[in-house]
Amino acid sequence: MTTVPWRNLPSVPTPGTAASVRSTGPLRIYALGDFAVMRGDAPVELGQHQARDLLAILICAQGPVHRDKLIEWLWPHLPEERALSTLYSTVYTLRQRLEPGRTHSAALSFVRSDGEAYRLDWQRDDFLDVSEFMRRAQFALQAVPAETRLERLQAAEAAYTGPFLPQWPYADWAAVCRAEVEEAYQAVASDLAGAYADAGQTTAAVALYRRLLVLDPERETWHRGLMEIFIAEGDRSLAAHQYRLCQRILQERLGIDPSPKTQKLFASLADS
Repeated sequence: MTTVPWRNLPSVPTPGTAASVRSTGPLRIYALGDFAVMRGDAPVELGQHQARDLLAILICAQGPVHRDKLIEWLWPHLPEERALSTLYSTVYTLRQRLEPGRTHSAALSFVRSDGEAYRLDWQRDDFLDVSEFMRRAQFALQAVPAETRLERLQAAEAAYTGPFLPQWPYADWAAVCRAEVEEAYQAVASDLAGAYADAGQTTAAVALYRRLLVLDPERETWHRGLMEIFIAEGDRSLAAHQYRLCQRILQERLGIDPSPKTQKLFASLADS
């Protein structure tokens, strides 16, 4: 199981030492499409929303976060002394929920203290779904033969089960990570749609291009991908419809016309 924060890929995760292996078993954290924590096969109830927020922040940070920054994000309106007390209480609650019955040093906890900062101490058998997706995405986007590339892209696309931490859509601390994950997904899905088209799997390609256009209707290359499929299948009406849809969206949202490349593709319909 991967435990590597995705910004460190493709580094190999460092296994936990015998002294720091978690006695309560590996943790599985899901941050794509939903936010859930499992310990073995059992769900972990995090309780208070502050504990959930803190865990989500530390997942995004992929490294130590100073307590002052945590307070700024979580309790900006509290007096300093009360905010610190609330932070310590929330850390304690999170540790107890994640590792119930822990009796050894909190320094060896999954929520690790580094001076005045906190970070997550991933162990060898822990799992984070977004790291797994990012690992697969990086692997799939490498230059390899077409057949191998299709398989890798399918595996990466299947590992993406939804938007990153959708429960916190406007949180500043999640913005950078969310953009990285969504950019990786769109790159994988776009390449996969093209790979499907190249392999003659046009139904899958069309479905994926249309799913992508829901995410970003202004992406001209995806409109053009659909046009090329329709043209190859001899359906000039659908190709023309896709062009006009692209044209309308670009004009209404951006005040621009389709690129010369897309216009040339549309013009070719009259010659076919």
